[in-house]
Amino acid sequence: MTDIMLKVENIRKVFWTKSKKINVLEGISFNIRKGECTALIGESGCGKTTLARIILGLITSDGGTISVLKGGNNKSKLRLGVVFQNPWEGMNPRTRIWKSIAEPLTISKKKPEHKFKTEVFKIARQVGLSHDLIQRFPYELSGGQVQRAVIARAIIDKPELLIMDEPTSALDISTQSQIINLLVNLQTTMSLTCLFISHDISLVRYIAHNVVIMKDGKCIEKGDVSDLFLSPKHDYTRELLNAT
Repeated sequence: MTDIMLKVENIRKVFWTKSKKINVLEGISFNIRKGECTALIGESGCGKTTLARIILGLITSDGGTISVLKGGNNKSKLRLGVVFQNPWEGMNPRTRIWKSIAEPLTISKKKPEHKFKTEVFKIARQVGLSHDLIQRFPYELSGGQVQRAVIARAIIDKPELLIMDEPTSALDISTQSQIINLLVNLQTTMSLTCLFISHDISLVRYIAHNVVIMKDGKCIEKGDVSDLFLSPKHDYTRELLNAT
């Protein structure tokens, strides 16, 4: 059996408004296994992105634990890569693409970006970006090209976990399929461990090994993608499948 890399246990999150308390996450638990893609799926507002931000350390939970495991032992941190929904928000408009792609290496290795040109050109080729394109600024590229650059930056430092939050929803249909095929290819060739967040069951079926179904901040159902979608146990899962 594949080793568990990340163990999410009983995560809770509460947001307060002036008038009431909102339970955004209510006891979410699941495992992410090394070399596999685990998907969080559910309608907008069910807590998927909040959970991802807790895993990334951008916000804190109000209960529960997230344990990083390596070789069966606890480890303090993982190297993380992230691809958010809107590619344009993921790139500095005043910075040339190749410099943005190099940024994780300049931070982790504390060297200027020109030291990493070889690595940048290599990863750019892997995501389908030419040498000419990465010399340009983001406004000179299409949305799909910018998202490829965002993906290149997310994986250039070989993250142990890549988190993708609706990475294709801001793109047109034909570009969506190109980006998904790219992600599937990268996941296979680089043995990436991924957390893929989506509301689209068709995409999840195509890219993920395991799935966690969320509704109103709760985990409704979870398991292997093919088994769960072949024999769903919960009415909500069946509703999602029927709506596809």
